[in-house]
Amino acid sequence: MFEKAKWFNDYDSPVIFGIDDLSNAYYNYDSPENRNFYAKYDFGYRGLKEDSIFTYFKKFLLDKYPEIKYTVFLPFGKMSALHKSNTPYLYSIFDTKDFIDLLRYIIKSGNEIAYHGHHHGYKNASFLQPTWCKEYESFAKKDEFINLIKNDLEKFEKMFNYKIKGGRSPCFMWEDELIQPLIDLGFKWWSFHHIEKNGFISRQYKGYNIVSMPSNVEGNIFSPNFKSLKGKIKDILKKRNLKRLIKNREVISVAEHFMTSRADGIRQYLNIFDDIYSLDKLFAFFRTQKIWYATFSDVAKYFTDFHNSKIIKLDSNVFSYTNNKNKTTPEISIVSSVRKIKNLETGKFYYAHMVDGKWIFNNLKIGKYRLIDE
Repeated sequence: MFEKAKWFNDYDSPVIFGIDDLSNAYYNYDSPENRNFYAKYDFGYRGLKEDSIFTYFKKFLLDKYPEIKYTVFLPFGKMSALHKSNTPYLYSIFDTKDFIDLLRYIIKSGNEIAYHGHHHGYKNASFLQPTWCKEYESFAKKDEFINLIKNDLEKFEKMFNYKIKGGRSPCFMWEDELIQPLIDLGFKWWSFHHIEKNGFISRQYKGYNIVSMPSNVEGNIFSPNFKSLKGKIKDILKKRNLKRLIKNREVISVAEHFMTSRADGIRQYLNIFDDIYSLDKLFAFFRTQKIWYATFSDVAKYFTDFHNSKIIKLDSNVFSYTNNKNKTTPEISIVSSVRKIKNLETGKFYYAHMVDGKWIFNNLKIGKYRLIDE
């Protein structure tokens, strides 16, 4: 046997953790005149300080589950949800040292920054979600909006030496005519929808050559339930869906927010501060499963390389391994019946490692291989 593994190390499912709205802002909406700082009201402004939302996140989740990988969906400008709050703590991501240090920490730790718009949208004074999330409607011409994104990406790459590969539009609101410009800007993937029953990942979205990434599990799935009977039944179905996704080897994409308040001052339905108990239980459950913890870009890259590569059996123990697109090494796992193989073109031997009783080769170079029985 010499075949491609559906996911890294042939694990059952990848878990990707997308967290929206890390923002260089702080707003005590319960007591605006209070100048003390608390994690509950921090949206990212406090950086890595002890009273920050990120330190809360790290202390109560990341330190306990260091295997977690996460993707931060980052608005680059001043968060529009707070532009009428009169908070003195509202900046772009490039404006303060504490926030810049936080972003450097996230990148250095092997996690991911993804694009989540510039300011999240200004539409009208009501701040109703269907209107204030449509950031592109703030521009008379679509080209102006695309140029803003282009400038954001270039400035970020110059400052952090980091290229952003994907993103998600605020509230998943987007127009199809803007998809091709995203691709032209270099985006490899985009998160277009939140659909709880769907772990489907696709190499195209509506005919466009961009990987469509799912969002399907809410971070508060294990929150203490004080709902109606109907609400409790709905939560039970959500947990069954989680197990179904793993059984079917689909992508599990957990959704959360760093902001604890919506634009209208109402508590954000999903937020790290309130949902930490549920997230603890969720990742404790994942530890009982065969899970690959990955960023959105990790999974998009693996999925693309999996479908672009091919293994052809030439003889009983000789296989050809190719990349249909180019001659680069596909970054995927291969499951083998033997530990040792030989590249017939270079004469080099390769040795697999054992994962859950299976021999696994990772990131094997393309070529012709003979399986060696020992």
